[in-house]
Amino acid sequence: MYDDWILDVKWIDNDENIAIISMHNIITLWTKEMKLVKRAVCEEKCILYSSHLVNDTWSNLIVLSGTVFSQVLIWWPKTSEDKNLCSILCKLNGHKGVIFSIHYNPKAGLICSTSDDRYAIIWSIASRDLLTELSLSKAQIVQRCSLYGHTARVFKCRVLSDSVVTAGEDSIINIWNFNGQLIRKIEAHQGAPVWSFECDESDNLIISGGGDCGITIFPLNQNVTKYKINMWENPKRVAILKNNDLVTISEKGLLEYYNVNKNKKIEIARHNDLVSYALLEISPCRYLIALAGYHGTVHIYKQVDQVLKLVCSHIPEEKFRIFSFHWLSSSNYLICGPDGNMSLWDLKKDSLSHRRTFKLPPSKERWTTVACSINNKHFAVGDRKGNIYLYSEDLIEPIQTIRKAHNYLGVTNMCIKQKELFSLGRNSILKRYLFKTSLEQLSLLSSDKLPFTWLATLYETDETTLLLSFLGDEFVIWDYNKRRTLLQFHCGGGHRSWDFYKNSNHIYFVYIKDKCVHSVQLDWDGLYPLDIINGYHSSEINSGCCLNSSRYNNKCLFISGGEDTTLRISVIEFKNNFTQLKTLNTLKSHLSSIRTVSAFKVNESTDNECTMKYLIFSAGGRAQIIIWELIVNYTAHCKVIVSCNEKYSYYEQLKDEDSENRIMDLCTISKNEYVVLVAACSDGTLKVFLIVECKESKNNYKMLLVKNINYKLKCILKVSHLEILGHNIILSMATDGKITLWDFTTLLNNIYLNIKSEVNDESSVIKNLFNYNLNAFMSIDVHQSGVNSFTYRVINNNQCIFLSGGDDNAVIANLIEFSKEKQSLNAKILSTFSNVSSHCAQITGVSLFNNYFLTTSIDQKLNIFKWNIENKHLHCMYLQTHNLAIADIHGMQCYKEDNSVYVIVFGKGVEVCQIQLDLKS
Repeated sequence: MYDDWILDVKWIDNDENIAIISMHNIITLWTKEMKLVKRAVCEEKCILYSSHLVNDTWSNLIVLSGTVFSQVLIWWPKTSEDKNLCSILCKLNGHKGVIFSIHYNPKAGLICSTSDDRYAIIWSIASRDLLTELSLSKAQIVQRCSLYGHTARVFKCRVLSDSVVTAGEDSIINIWNFNGQLIRKIEAHQGAPVWSFECDESDNLIISGGGDCGITIFPLNQNVTKYKINMWENPKRVAILKNNDLVTISEKGLLEYYNVNKNKKIEIARHNDLVSYALLEISPCRYLIALAGYHGTVHIYKQVDQVLKLVCSHIPEEKFRIFSFHWLSSSNYLICGPDGNMSLWDLKKDSLSHRRTFKLPPSKERWTTVACSINNKHFAVGDRKGNIYLYSEDLIEPIQTIRKAHNYLGVTNMCIKQKELFSLGRNSILKRYLFKTSLEQLSLLSSDKLPFTWLATLYETDETTLLLSFLGDEFVIWDYNKRRTLLQFHCGGGHRSWDFYKNSNHIYFVYIKDKCVHSVQLDWDGLYPLDIINGYHSSEINSGCCLNSSRYNNKCLFISGGEDTTLRISVIEFKNNFTQLKTLNTLKSHLSSIRTVSAFKVNESTDNECTMKYLIFSAGGRAQIIIWELIVNYTAHCKVIVSCNEKYSYYEQLKDEDSENRIMDLCTISKNEYVVLVAACSDGTLKVFLIVECKESKNNYKMLLVKNINYKLKCILKVSHLEILGHNIILSMATDGKITLWDFTTLLNNIYLNIKSEVNDESSVIKNLFNYNLNAFMSIDVHQSGVNSFTYRVINNNQCIFLSGGDDNAVIANLIEFSKEKQSLNAKILSTFSNVSSHCAQITGVSLFNNYFLTTSIDQKLNIFKWNIENKHLHCMYLQTHNLAIADIHGMQCYKEDNSVYVIVFGKGVEVCQIQLDLKS
C-alpha cells in the first residue's frame, strides 16, 4: 500500500523496475517484486496536481511536476545520489492556475501543459531532446503558443506527431496544430467532464472516458477533402445526383453537369425562361431534377449514362411565377404559384399530367417553403410564416391548420416516418406530430428545442438520425439520437444554395459561395464515433422508477431523472447472471433538474404482444411537473419498444418577491377512473392535482390544481399513499423528521362527486374543493432531521410497518395499528426498531421484501435485515452488507424474481446487483 497520492507510474530499466511519482514531489524506484530500491525528493517540497515521467532508465529519468502555484518544475532524480535533495533544473511559468496535466513528445520536441485557467500551453525545447537540453548550462524551454478553446478547466493533454489534443471539464476534446490553431472540436460526453483519454495515431483513434459513465472511440483525423469548382457561368443553384455528380443552373439559365471522377464540365442546355430566377430541385431518388422559374415553365431532366436528358417540359398558357417546387415522390410534385395557388402534378413516363389544384390560406407571404406526402391521400405543407397545413386530395382547402408551428422565418423542412410527421424551423424547434388516419388530423407529440437556430433537415442512416443545421455561417452535422456534433465547418450560412448526400460509406456536401461551387467529401467511418459503453446521465441521478411486466420477467424498464434535466427510459435485462442496461429514449423538456419520477399504469393489453400504457410524472426545480404518456410493447420476440410523448407541463410563474419552489416527491392515487397527483414541495405545502383528459383532444391530459395543503415552513421531502381500512391516507415526511398522516378519503370522494355533477365546468370543481379544510390526524417523531427515504407494508389488514431512513444515519421501523371509530381513523405505535450504527452517513434508500428489508446510504453500503412480528412486537436482525461502487447514492429501486432481488442503486451512475434471499419463508 502506497502512503501518498500517486500521479504517474512508469516501467523503466527494460521493465525490471517501476518508478512512482507522488503528489508531494517524491519519486521512488521499486523492483517488479515491489521492493523499494531508491527514493528521491525534489528540493521544492510542494503539492502537485500532475506529473509526467520522461525516458526509460533511472539514470536518464526526468520528472515534470505540475504544482498548485501555476508552475511546471523539471528535475532529475539521479542528481540526488550525491545530495539530499534534487535541485530544480528548469521552471516553466505561464499559467495562472493549478497545473492539471503535462505531456512531452520527444519526436516533436514539445511539452504541453494544461491548467484550471482554461488554457493549454505548448513549450518548445531548443534542442528538441529534453535530456540534452537539461544537460546544458542554461536550458532553453520557451513558450511557443497558448491554446484557448475550452470554457472550463482543462484536465488532460497529449502531444502527437503533428498535433496537440486537449480535453476538459466542458465535455470537449480539442485538436490543435503546433501553431495554436484549432483544427477540430469534438463533443464527447453529453456535457459531462472528459476525465481521461488516449490517442493511437497508427489506428487513427481517440478513446475517451467521461462523467456520463461512457467510453467512446472517435476518429483522430476525419480526412475531409475540400475543393472548389469553377463552372462556366456563375452558378445559382446546385444539387448532387445519385452517382455523386453535380448539376447547376446559372444566373443566365445555363444548365451544367459536372462529372466528379473525370473533373469534366458538360453544358446540357440553356433556358432563356430561367434567366435571373430559377428553381432547381432534386427528386428523392436523385435521378431526376426539376427546373422552374418566373414564367410558370417546368423542365424535368433525368440522369442517363453520366449525363442529363430532358424527359419533358410544361409550358403554361398564362405566365406566372413559381414560388416553390416540391417533390412529394419521384413520380409527383407540388408547385406553388401566386395568391397561394398550388397544383399537384404526376410524372408518368415522359409526360406530365395535372391532378388537382389546392388553395393556401391567406398570409403576408403566401407561398410554401416545404411539402411532404403523408400517404396516398394526404400531404402537408409549411408556409413562409411558420404555419403547417394538412390537405386531403379530395378538398381544395386544408382540412387542418396549425398556426405558428414555427416562427415567422418559416418551416424549413418536413419528413414522415412511421405515421409521425417531423417539422423543423429556423427557431431551433423540432416538432413531432402523429397522423391519426381515423380523424384525419395531426396531433402534437413533442417539441424539442435544439442548440441550433437554423434547422435544415433530418437525414436517416443505418446507425442514427442526422440533423443538418446551420449555426451562424457554419454548417453542422449533428447526431440527433446521441445529441452531439459530428462535423462543423465554415460555409457562409444556410441562405445559399446547398445540398447533402450520403451513400454507403461517404458523405458529400456542396454549396455555392463567391460564385463557385465548393465540395466537401469525407468517409462516414471517419465521422461517426463508436460507443464502447453507452453514456448515461451526465450528472447525479436523483430519482428512479422501476416498471416490469409479469409476462416478460427477465426485463424491466427503468425511468430515471437527474440534475442534467433529462428523463431517460432504459431497459434492464437480467439473464444468466449478466445484467445489461440500454437507454431507449432520452427526453429533455425540464427547465431545471428532475427531483422525482412517478409512474401510474393506465392499462395493459391481453393480446400475444403485451402492450402497457403508463402515465409518467416527472418533477423538480422551478415547481415544474410534466406528464408523459409511455406506451410499452413487449413483442413476441422479447423485444421492448417504447414510445414516450409529453402531454402536459405544469409550471408556476414566480412573483418578484417569491422564492423558487421545488417539487421534492410525487405520489398518485386512483379514484374510480380519475387520477389524483400529490406533490411534496420545498415550501412546506402539499399540492393536490386532478389529472383529466382534455375534452378538445383525446389522449391528451392536463393538470388541475385542486388544493394547497400547508404543513409547516419545512421542506417536505417524501410523500406516499396508503390505503387501509377503506381510507386513503397520504403520508408526508419533512426536514423536521416527522411522518405526518393525512386522511384524504373525504377529499377524494368530494373530487369524484363534484366532477360528476360539474362535468362541463372544471372551474366550478376547483372552486368547490379549494376551500375544503384538511388537517393531519397523526404525526410520528421518527428522525432527528430530514427523512430521505420511506416505504411501508400492510400486515393483517389493519397493521402496517413504516420503514424510513434519515439524515441522522438512522434506520427506523415502526409497527403501526389502525382502527376505525365511527367515520374517523385512529393509529397507534405498537413497536419501534432503531438502528444507528449500520451506516455511517445519511440513509438514501429503503425497501421491504417479505420478511426482509434493505437499506442503502451515501457510505456506499447495501445492508440487509430480517424482521418478524411476535405478539405485536417487531423484531429486526442485521444479516449482511454489500459494498457498492456508486458514489453519492441518491436512492434505489428493487425488482424481485423467484428468490433473487435485483437492486438498482443510482447516484453518480447506476449499479445493478443481485441479492439471494429466501422470499418463500
